[in-house]
Amino acid sequence: PSVLESALVASTLSMPTPTSDARTTSVASPPWYSQAGKKGWVLSLAGTNVALGERVVAPPVRFTVPGKVDAILFTSIVPGTDDCAAGVDAWITGVDAMAGGYTQIFDGFTTNSIKIAGGSPRGVFVLQDGGDPILYISQTVFPGTGTTTFATTSGGQTSVSVNGTVGVTRVLGIKLVKATPAAAGSRQIWRQLK
Repeated sequence: PSVLESALVASTLSMPTPTSDARTTSVASPPWYSQAGKKGWVLSLAGTNVALGERVVAPPVRFTVPGKVDAILFTSIVPGTDDCAAGVDAWITGVDAMAGGYTQIFDGFTTNSIKIAGGSPRGVFVLQDGGDPILYISQTVFPGTGTTTFATTSGGQTSVSVNGTVGVTRVLGIKLVKATPAAAGSRQIWRQLK
């Protein structure tokens, strides 16, 4: 059965200016499961200074750190207004998986949605291989399409040519929040002895 949008708790996006490279979703308060008749949450890709026509084009990724964060990460793209430009801007947004709305997902950022300027991501995945969790983004960019302004780590890159226009496909890495290690000597598990 379908669920009407009126049965969902809505979150909104807010950007300081139309050219900002970071934005924030509103907090779901109270969460949908605390409200009679509500069946979930929705995040409309509209809000203060948000460009029209933004849409999600790839499946979301779930990222969980037990006791700290449970988030849905998704990529959305904003169509350009210049028909001659080769790239589009994309956004990576993390929302609370259970309640919807704001959750701190990027390490060092208070915003939960950041712009990947100059090219649409081709693939997004989270890797947590014994170290800090990192969101990796494979992105193809072309000359004159702008660059991402926030700090990222960078992986390999290779040249590409599309219809005679030469660009690069590169891998960017963004640190995600990590679990806080327990203090030395503290108990992590309690057991009742009889």
